[in-house]
Amino acid sequence: MNFAYIQPTFTYRESPTILYTPLMGIEYSTQLLMPMGLMNLFLMFNNGFDLEVISDLMVISINGKTNSRTASEVERSDFKKLTQAMNNLYKQKLIKFATTKSPGHTGDPDFVIDIRKEALQTDDYKYMVKELGVDNNATSIEMKLGFSDSNKVFAVNTRSFLALINYLANFVEVPEQQKEKVWHGNIDVNSGNIHVYCSNQMPKNANTAVYIYHSWYYIKSDDISSQNILYLMQILFNLQAHIGSSNGNIQYTLPLR
Repeated sequence: MNFAYIQPTFTYRESPTILYTPLMGIEYSTQLLMPMGLMNLFLMFNNGFDLEVISDLMVISINGKTNSRTASEVERSDFKKLTQAMNNLYKQKLIKFATTKSPGHTGDPDFVIDIRKEALQTDDYKYMVKELGVDNNATSIEMKLGFSDSNKVFAVNTRSFLALINYLANFVEVPEQQKEKVWHGNIDVNSGNIHVYCSNQMPKNANTAVYIYHSWYYIKSDDISSQNILYLMQILFNLQAHIGSSNGNIQYTLPLR
């Protein structure tokens, strides 16, 4: 296999830019094991990707509401209801994700959720603040990685790219002869945004297919949701695998509120 260094540019509206240098070797592997972080989450939200889908793919927990691979169906249902409420507010432009940066600040900017006053009386907002335990009169909530006991902080934990692959493995059909060889989780194979089917014969209605362990695994040609997830994974892989953390190769400009 041949490798080459390239210098792509990732852009989105309001004139921000990201320049990055591809990684190799141990640095490449480390990035795939590192959490995807708020920067990548912010970029996906602000480029028009569906908030519910992105949260399901990238986020493990929000203020204790869990979406982990080992979460129960009840816990995952609660997480989904929360992100649905947030998505409703976002689509109505009642909340927006923004960045702030004080003079002399180095490193990534701070991330916040700006909340319009009109949102405060909506059922979706009341549900969101109740479930997350945040100030119900807040007009701005800070987003941070990790955990927090503050009622003005939106504490998020994100998956690594490898953890994302492990999570999506829950939505792959497994042949009967292989079921005893794979890990069994609490997640219903039909409950996700992606579904990978399995067949002993080469599928005729496949958009994407691969033959492994004497079976065909494929995404149906009419399954737009699964195709979109595959596309999002490619974007997330490129972001996570190519952006260095501290070698000085990354430069970006973001719109500040």
